[in-house]
This record gives sequence, structure tokens and C-alpha cells, in this order.
Amino acid sequence: MADIGGQARGDAYPYKGGDAVNAAVERGRKARPVADVLRSSGRALNDSSFEYFDNAVSLLMKTALTEAERGRPVLSEIALIAAGEMRGERDPLAGPAAPPWTDKDKYVTVLLVGDKIKEWIGYDAPGFTDYYPAAVYVADASTSQYKLDAYAELASTLAHEYTHLAMIRMYQNASRPWTDDEEQVLVKRPPRYEPLTKAFDSITFDPDRLRYVENNELREDALKYLSQNWAKYKGRALYAESVPYLVEALFQAARLGEPGAVATVFGSDVLKVFTDLVLPDINAAAQKVRAAGAVT
Repeated sequence: MADIGGQARGDAYPYKGGDAVNAAVERGRKARPVADVLRSSGRALNDSSFEYFDNAVSLLMKTALTEAERGRPVLSEIALIAAGEMRGERDPLAGPAAPPWTDKDKYVTVLLVGDKIKEWIGYDAPGFTDYYPAAVYVADASTSQYKLDAYAELASTLAHEYTHLAMIRMYQNASRPWTDDEEQVLVKRPPRYEPLTKAFDSITFDPDRLRYVENNELREDALKYLSQNWAKYKGRALYAESVPYLVEALFQAARLGEPGAVATVFGSDVLKVFTDLVLPDINAAAQKVRAAGAVT
């Protein structure tokens, strides 16, 4: 991967977090909590930027753990898988026979300043996830935006991008929820996944559904934004983006205390096929991370 304005992966500039945090994480018992590992992945140019990231991770994990206690562990399992790809001697999803990985195989989280994300990928986006060198890139906030709503926005982006990270490593493709050949022009998928693709194909922006969401911020901002953007994707791109969008919606709905709003806006069929066909894979991957013993 080429340098992003001299800032590829945060390896080329003086960053906060990184080595210093990694050293603290490596001390003590072998297995480290997910939140500590996610924080140690951070690469930021200054203290305020790293604090912004730190607070976003705290909000993401608080929401994820609360949901897990309520019997809805999707967010916590995704966070665990992401953390498992940031620490240890080898990819836990590839098993103990996998070759040791280099530092560039381990994921980091890089906060890019200004328009660096747009310069690199060619369009506006709050974040993106790359294969190699392994990195999640997210947009930093201006000094005036270091406040609670900005933390929530970044935490939402992290939920989305860490889902991409997990899916990329689980399925070895551009985060489509099945194993296929990345080079094929047409997606070939096992027949059992037809209900999943049909559910994703049905995603539309329907303002009438939003009317039934009670929380104002969820109705007028978070789910409206996600619904509008999710509906723009088609075909391969839709299948690659759908699980991250769904997980991000689950995060926002849980954060704002109305988890049922996801089914209200996107339909219960989408949640059902996700639960039937994708969640078992997520649970199995999370179990592999636990078994590897580097993250708890």
C-alpha cells in the first residue's frame, strides 16, 4: 500500500498510542481485555486525537457489553474478533498451524486528518478497511468536535469498520458473508445463502418506516443516514457492505435504547437471515479467538 500523505498505517509519523500502549498491554497476564487491545491499535498524531479515539472505543465497548448482558452479543463478538486480529503471534482464525505474522499483518486503527481518506479512496467516507498492510482508517475530528456526539459518530464508524475487518479475515474476500473467488466477475455463492442476498437486495430507503422509531436522534439522524447510504449499494458492493451496515445500525439502536428500531426500519427478515446464516460464523470465529488465548 502506498503512503497516505506520509501517514500509511501511522508507521511513518510520530503517533500517540501504538508502541507505548502496546508495551502496557503486553505486561501482565497473557490474555488482555478486548478494549485494551483495541486502544493499543490506535495511531493518532496528537494527544487530543488519541483521547477522541479512546473515548470512542469506550463507548463502543460499553454498548457492546451491555448488549451482551442482554443476550445480544453481536457487537461484543465482532469487537473480540477485531481485537484478535491485532494481537498475538499468528492469525487466530487460521489456526495454530498458520505461519507467524509480521507487524503489517496485524491490524492497526489509524486516525487520518482532514481529507486524507478522500484523497486515498477517491470519495467521502468516515472510514475504510484495507487488507495489507492491515489497517482500519477512520476520520479524525476537528478540535471543536471533541465532544460526546463526535465520540458516538466515531464509535459507530468503528463498529462498521471492525465488522469489515472481521469479515475480511473470516471469509477471505471483500467482506461478503460467504467464501467465494475474489477474481470472479460474478459472485458465486452457496445456494443456502440465497435468502441472505434476497434480504439484502430488498434494502430500500423508506421514510415511512422511520416514522415508527421513537427516539428522535435515531429517527432523524442515525438510522436515516444509514438507511439512505445502505440503499445506494447494489450487487457485489451491496453484499460486501450489508453486514457492516447492519452491525452499525445495531450499535446505534442499542446506544440510544431502542434496539427494536433496526427491525422496524430494515425489516425483520434481514435480521432473521443474518441470525441464521452469518451470526453462527461470527460466533465460531470469536471462539477461535478465545481459544488462541491472546484476547479475552
